[in-house]
Amino acid sequence: MTKSNPSNSDLTTPTFVIDSSRGCKRVSGPTRKSTKGGWTPETDKLLMNAVCKYKGKHWKKIADRVPGRKDKKRDVQCQHRWQKVLNPNLNKGPWSKEEDDLLSELVKVNIENDKPKWSKISKQLPGRIGKQCRGRWHNHLNPTIKKTPWSREEELILVNAQMEHGNKWTEIAKLLPGRYVLNKLRQDGE
Repeated sequence: MTKSNPSNSDLTTPTFVIDSSRGCKRVSGPTRKSTKGGWTPETDKLLMNAVCKYKGKHWKKIADRVPGRKDKKRDVQCQHRWQKVLNPNLNKGPWSKEEDDLLSELVKVNIENDKPKWSKISKQLPGRIGKQCRGRWHNHLNPTIKKTPWSREEELILVNAQMEHGNKWTEIAKLLPGRYVLNKLRQDGE
């Protein structure tokens, strides 16, 4: 089997095929495994020490104490690393019934322009970040989600829409009401 060099378009736009036994399956495209700008246990420790020293404020000063962060947005990188990965108050475990109930209630009262304001919602759920709240809502709690297996027709709509729109998942999702498109991609990629 000979390997050919993929074109740039092959690297940026994943390709999907219909597999009769598994449905829609990703067969090409970039992966998220990147070593560029990675965090090490040593840089994590430096970040934790700097966060303690500056009490989680002054992110530019904190970033100055973490070598290897040369990017203009290094303060944002450090803040995100702390808030989304290292913060010991972050709850990465399963959601409780109480959290689910509170999240459902908060979604109802924190709608702006027909969309929940996830950052605002997460501030009222200790230990959870906006991304976790959004994922929990879209994957499990939203009452409009169809939980039945995908039909062949829906899979074809997904594949054809991805070919037409590329990775514009918001546009693609509009063609499949009640389906969380990224769930299908994760499911079939396993």
